[in-house]
Amino acid sequence: MKSATIRLLGLVVLVLALPAEAWAWQELNIRSHVAEIDVDHSGSAEVHHRLEVKVRGGPVRKVHIAGIGGEVKILPNAQVRRNRKGSGALWPIEPSQTEDGGLELKILGSRGLRGGTYIFEFSYQLNLSARGWLEQKGDGSLLTWVGPRLASGVDSARVIFSLPRAEQAPALFEPEQGGGALLHQLRRDVDHDEIELVRAYLAQGEPAIWQVIVDSHAVAAPSAALADDDLAQAPAIHRIQSAALWNQSHFILTFVVGLLFFLMNFWKSFVMRKCGEERRVRARALLPMPGGVRSGVAAGLAGACVYFALDYRPQIAAMIGGCCLLVETWLLPTRSEEPRGPGQWEAADLGRLDSELSGEQPSLALRWNPFELRRAFGAVSFISLVFAIGYFSWSRLQQDQYQSLLALGLFALLLPLYFTGNLGGFPQRPFEQARPWYRFLERKLPGSLGTVQLWGRAPLTVLGKVDFARDHYDEMRIRVIPAEAPEGLKAFEVGLNEMAGAFVAPCILLRVVEGSLAQQLLPRSIAWQRGRDAEERVAIVRPTAPSSLLLLRLTKGLLVSLQSRSRFSSFGKDTSSQETVLHSALAR
Repeated sequence: MKSATIRLLGLVVLVLALPAEAWAWQELNIRSHVAEIDVDHSGSAEVHHRLEVKVRGGPVRKVHIAGIGGEVKILPNAQVRRNRKGSGALWPIEPSQTEDGGLELKILGSRGLRGGTYIFEFSYQLNLSARGWLEQKGDGSLLTWVGPRLASGVDSARVIFSLPRAEQAPALFEPEQGGGALLHQLRRDVDHDEIELVRAYLAQGEPAIWQVIVDSHAVAAPSAALADDDLAQAPAIHRIQSAALWNQSHFILTFVVGLLFFLMNFWKSFVMRKCGEERRVRARALLPMPGGVRSGVAAGLAGACVYFALDYRPQIAAMIGGCCLLVETWLLPTRSEEPRGPGQWEAADLGRLDSELSGEQPSLALRWNPFELRRAFGAVSFISLVFAIGYFSWSRLQQDQYQSLLALGLFALLLPLYFTGNLGGFPQRPFEQARPWYRFLERKLPGSLGTVQLWGRAPLTVLGKVDFARDHYDEMRIRVIPAEAPEGLKAFEVGLNEMAGAFVAPCILLRVVEGSLAQQLLPRSIAWQRGRDAEERVAIVRPTAPSSLLLLRLTKGLLVSLQSRSRFSSFGKDTSSQETVLHSALAR
């Protein structure tokens, strides 16, 4: 008792000792972004940012802004305030540069920002010429500014360029591929010009490019002023545009996922074909196609799904992922229906069949099947993939919650590979189908009612010999021997009807002589049909559900009915009394 109390107290202390950040949940949604860029004649600029951020959860103690770049001089008086009329809440911010070229905005004098909408304001200086964002363009200068990579999509993004007054007014530069920015307003004053550009939407993580043409007298472009070393260090604008359209890490991740799904689907098709050949069944896919074609299509769809997810287009990624699921899905296998020749029924040696089954070694395709979760190799492969996806999602959680959530969607693409087309869904051999039913009836059927025997049908060979090997039994039945067999009962057997996959539906096959005592003792509701000869009558009785318990109840009820001839001697052919005995037996 004391030991348990000490452990409980230790657990409580451990929980309380964890930092608050470990329990905090937070979500930042940037609603709007405004950047004011004051440019002087030399190409130096002051950039003032204004971010409207919606905070859920918390507390938020710092915010990371990526894509600012190095070689910037941070200006003082950064602050954050509530975006609520009449609210005087204001907190200072301490900006600091990070190794990845971003800014970390640390909120001072507060326990962190809780849920609500806030305005972040911060500024810094940079040299446009040193970055290669100012170049000669005809008679004027092309001025470029690349915005930061924001952590969420923005519905409203604005940039205001403030330039020295010149004869030629600044104008929006429209490249051939389209920049996505629209001219919103142009204002001309005595000593400066202002041009305001607007984007209707800015995707998450997109480094937006803003470009204007200005008079060379307002801002002089460095035609040959930069040294070769400076030009080598200055990032060219076309490189930034290429990075915005396609990220190298995204390409690598897309290729790796596509290659992985190609190998997995190719292996899956190979395993399904080999298992089908061993079990003499036909493996079926939802969308029939050759294994190589299926692997290529699945790989292309999986790679495209990852690409569009990384490109922040979840609707397209979801549709492509759904198509990939259809390609990877397998249906339940079915046994090929082949005409069978003559055969001979004999009592099966259950001990020999069990020993042969236990000594059978699975094939190479089954031993190294990475999609069979009931085997060690399959379980390890599935756990490894789950761990890899979970680790990637966790590693992206702090940088990009959207990508972290989409990474978990890769779980869905694994489900058809591991949960359709399993070995447990293949039709079993006749002995494997009959063995559990036989052993259940042998254990549960009272000896006072009868006994059971396992019989198998072995096809005759060309030489007229009979091979009783387990693989040569094409059908097996369970024969029930009543303790008191009435006159006219020819057979009482339990048959097994094979459906798609490993599903088996049991039924009871009765053979009697027409008009015999056995037929009279059985319930009148049974439908009879002609048998092998004119005097034989056959009936198939099925339990209400294909379960072993209901099969046992039906078997016991029929056996009780067959043993009731002495009970019906005074009733003659009173079938209502027979029905009463059968129903009372079924109720037990």
